[in-house]
Amino acid sequence: MLHGLGGCDATDEWTDGWDKGINQAISDLDDIPVAYDVDKVVEQLKECERYVYDAVSDEDNYVIDTEKAIEIMKGAVKDE
Repeated sequence: MLHGLGGCDATDEWTDGWDKGINQAISDLDDIPVAYDVDKVVEQLKECERYVYDAVSDEDNYVIDTEKAIEIMKGAVKDE
């Protein structure tokens, strides 16, 4: 979203300051560490999924219970 707010490359002082501020905000946000280990969360989600065959649509699917997914996300594995 911030990328769309900046980048006008205008030459006037105010707009140049705007671009620099937006670019700094983007840089600062990129430096915020993720609060959990994404790979470990995905691993936990995959451990809880189950195979389901839908005879009506003739499709194979893997599903996970919504309650379990919420439980995993609320207790997301922290980076070590």
